Amino acid sequence: MKRPNSYLILGSLLFQILLFLYLDQVVFAPAVSFTQRAVLNEEEVQIISSPDNTSFARLTDGIFKIYNHEVGYVGKYIIPNEGKVTYFEYYPERNLAVAGIVQIKNGATTVICQEINTQNSQVTQWKLNGLVKGATIVESAYLGEQSVLHILLREGTSTYLYRTATEELQRVKTNTTQINRIATLQKQGLLFFDNNNRGAIYYLTSKGEVKQLVTPKGSYALIGIDQEDRIYLGQLSDKKKITTVVAGNLDGAFVQVSKFVKPLELSALRISVEGELLISNR
Repeated sequence: MKRPNSYLILGSLLFQILLFLYLDQVVFAPAVSFTQRAVLNEEEVQIISSPDNTSFARLTDGIFKIYNHEVGYVGKYIIPNEGKVTYFEYYPERNLAVAGIVQIKNGATTVICQEINTQNSQVTQWKLNGLVKGATIVESAYLGEQSVLHILLREGTSTYLYRTATEELQRVKTNTTQINRIATLQKQGLLFFDNNNRGAIYYLTSKGEVKQLVTPKGSYALIGIDQEDRIYLGQLSDKKKITTVVAGNLDGAFVQVSKFVKPLELSALRISVEGELLISNR
């Protein structure tokens, strides 16, 4: 007499398990990462996400399509140079995109920086020739009303700062070749960068002078600057990982905004234009 009830119970449990698996694998399945490489219609598609994960570019056969999470599809452009796109950033407030391209010919490495006007598709281009293998653009930042683009180039174990003030990229003199990140303070027209060895933050004045930012006690890395010119720093552990995030201004008035139980890599942290702390699992 009890056997039919047992079958009903087992059937009910089996149905719940199958339902859970369906929800987990289909309904609640995570979205595909923008950094994934896929094959569609037998064509390889390279997808590059911007460092802050707010936009991404899809590259297929020299065609560069740009997408933004808020507005969706931005536009399609042609990358005329043979080579691999290794860096991408979209600046919606300026209607501009920046692409870093690496060419290798006869053992020589050339890094190309392209600035794309997303309104009229006009492309401005700069080249750095004779670089070591593996050289690539890793950061970019615009400086105020001057509309000067700065890029951070990694070459070997060092990073170098360049600016696009003329038809050629100009090397910017800094007190270090161990820079993790760059950002701009728009109202004052200052370019910020960090010194990975010293755990200190510096900025360049309009006269090209290097000055150190006043920070709380400890070692820090630059995370970013928001549209209100609030500066965000990450306190570094002995292993160069971020334990705490502080925010402040040029005068050094910093307060803690976040603390992590498990220290994070700097590469996992960004600040949005609105001042939101973005954490990536990349």
